Amino acid sequence: MLRYNRLLRAVCAVSVTCSAFCAFAADLTVKMVDAEPPAEIAKELRDTLSGKALQLSGPDGTVAEFWFRKEIALKSKPSTSEEALDAMPEVSFVGVARYAKELRDFRDDPIDPGVYTMRAALQLNDGNHLGTAPTSWFVLLVPPKYDTALSGIDSAKKLHDRSRSDSAADHPWCINLQPTPESQSSGDFPKTGANEEWKLVYLKLPASVDGSGEKVEITFGMVYEGHGKM
Repeated sequence: MLRYNRLLRAVCAVSVTCSAFCAFAADLTVKMVDAEPPAEIAKELRDTLSGKALQLSGPDGTVAEFWFRKEIALKSKPSTSEEALDAMPEVSFVGVARYAKELRDFRDDPIDPGVYTMRAALQLNDGNHLGTAPTSWFVLLVPPKYDTALSGIDSAKKLHDRSRSDSAADHPWCINLQPTPESQSSGDFPKTGANEEWKLVYLKLPASVDGSGEKVEITFGMVYEGHGKM
């Protein structure tokens, strides 16, 4: 019955969400704003977040906001954008998202309005996901009640299970990450970019290398419109 209810919610959400999303997605603007991280997030996680948020806005106001760690944790020092994504430890805490409107993730599943933690993830190499995404890098969204400590999610299985716990589609909420192309590597950040299939926001964030503590900056793109080949 629980699975049936989740599927029913997903079906009912499609027409409403798609029409709402298409109405403003083409007009989204991005900027960094001063904003306190959401109070719904556990203090241990909230204390690691920047006081600035990436804000996505449409004609009717704020669509979503994203807070990232003051320093993104890396397991090694990257020399390229692609290496920056490889350097993020799987399941590590990356930041927090707050959705003001119901949007859709990279799998085209509905994301309920609300607050979520974001953790780094690799696409499962189980034969069921071949060719579905341009890269294997993602962040998964987790309801804050299931993510209360930096080390509280310590395995890919636990991350996937907690991300899917409240999903109408019974699948983790996923946002695809992509390397920053050379054409987007200079100038001011954040900035938007697009290709034939996706719209992205490109970010430049402070980071530190575990062990050495060396300070670096990393860039990557985060898909906010479009979905994979399902």
